[in-house]
Amino acid sequence: MRQAIECREAHLKLVRNMGDRYGEGDALGSLGHALARLGDARRALECYQELLNLVRDLHDRPGEAMVLGSIGRARARLGETRLAIESHSEQLRIAREIGDRHTEGSALWNTSLALDKLGNRLQAITHAEAARRIFEENRRRRMRQGAEATVRVDSDRKQSELSKNTGGLDA
Repeated sequence: MRQAIECREAHLKLVRNMGDRYGEGDALGSLGHALARLGDARRALECYQELLNLVRDLHDRPGEAMVLGSIGRARARLGETRLAIESHSEQLRIAREIGDRHTEGSALWNTSLALDKLGNRLQAITHAEAARRIFEENRRRRMRQGAEATVRVDSDRKQSELSKNTGGLDA
C-alpha cells in the first residue's frame, strides 16, 4: 500500500506541474482515500482540506459536499467529533441545496454516528431514522429504474424477434 501512496503522490506532483486543476482534485481525493485506508487520518484530512479549497475554487458544489463527508469521517477517526458534526452538517446543507438525496442520507447517517459518540442518543436516532428513510427511497428508485430497464430490454428483444420472423416488416 505504501507504493500506492507513492504513486498517488507522484501523480499529484505531475498534474500540479501541468496546471491541471481537475486532475489535481482527482489526485488529492485518491491520495486522501489511500491514506485513510492506511489509517493515516491526519494526512488524509490534510489532503481533503486542500481538496475542499480546490472544489470551492472550481465552484463544484457536489464535489464540495462529497469532500465535506470525507473531512467529517477523517475528523471522527481523529476523535474530533464536534468538528466531524460541523463538516457533516455543512455537507447536509449543500446536499439539500443541490437535491442530492444519496449524499443527504450519508450526511445524516454520519452525523448520527457522531452524535451517538457524544451521547446524544435521541438526536442520533432522529438522524439515523431520516437517513434510513432516504436510503429506502433511493433503493426503491433503483429497483424501479432496474425494472423499467428490464421492460425496455424485453420489449426491444421482442420487437427484434418479431422483425426477424416477419422479414423486417412491421406487424
